[in-house]
Parts: sequence; structure tokens; C-alpha cells
Amino acid sequence: MAASGRRGQASCDVDISAGHEGPGDVARFSTLEGASTEWRPQRCLESFGYAQLAGDIRCQAEPDMRTITENKFMRMLNPVHPGRFLRTEIIDAYNLSVTEAAGILHVSRPTLSSLLNEKSDLSGEMALRFEKAFGIDMDTLMRMQSSYDIARVRSRGNEIRVERYRPRPAA
Repeated sequence: MAASGRRGQASCDVDISAGHEGPGDVARFSTLEGASTEWRPQRCLESFGYAQLAGDIRCQAEPDMRTITENKFMRMLNPVHPGRFLRTEIIDAYNLSVTEAAGILHVSRPTLSSLLNEKSDLSGEMALRFEKAFGIDMDTLMRMQSSYDIARVRSRGNEIRVERYRPRPAA
């Protein structure tokens, strides 16, 4: 997306097929009305450790960008908490205070603060509130939460003692 100095909305599609063959899911990112036109989903995703996704962004404002399909996605070892992403890319981009953002979302300030400070998980309802208020896709936010949760559990996988189940032979 070229920086033209004007504010508006340009959408970008991200192929998040997670290495599956065939057409994948497409997450929709948009620059937000009132946000800086310098906002680029590629930089945003790269800065939060989602470099694999960054190469798969097609921006309508830049028709010469092509989707890279030959790269297979790898498991992310240290994905970002969605609260950090929301604070940086939504709250800070609009120069909102937590109190102002909580008012826009119709939630309590402590609830939003807990999410933005990575002390609580993103709920489906909160993701929908962000989608309605700011236009960021709820599915994308929920995938970020899921990736974060998976990485957190895998990091302590050696603490979980479970043996592989083997069915008994038929008698």
C-alpha cells in the first residue's frame, strides 16, 4: 500500500491455509479509517513473529504483489499474544486510551486492560467487538489466540506425563 498521505481503507488478503493443499482460508486485513496510511500488514505481521504470513499478503492497493504458495507454513515457536497485537495496531494506531477504547467496545476498563497487558485470553465475544468497532477480522484474532495457546502448552509439553494409548489385541 503506497503512502499517499490520505486516509482511507485498503484491504489486504492473507492466505492462512496452514500448509494444507488446496485453497486456504483468507484473513482480511484493512487499514482503518483514521489510522496512518503507513500501516502495512506485512510489517505488522513480521514484527509480531508472523513472518511466514507476511509473505502471503496480497494488497489491493498494490496489484503487483503475488501470493507465495510454494512456501509451506511451519509451526510458530513464539507467537504473539493477541492483546499485544491489538494494543499496538489498534489502540496505539488511533491514539486511544484504554478507557476510551473500553467505551467504544462497551466493556469495562479492567477487562480491556487485562487483555491488552496479556494477562487474560481473547474471548470470542471480545474478538467480535473488535471486528465490529475496528474492522479487524474476528477469525484472524481467534487464530492468533489459538496459536498463542498451542505454543504455550507445547513449551511445557515435557511436564505432561501421558503414555500413548495402544488398544488391546482382540481375544
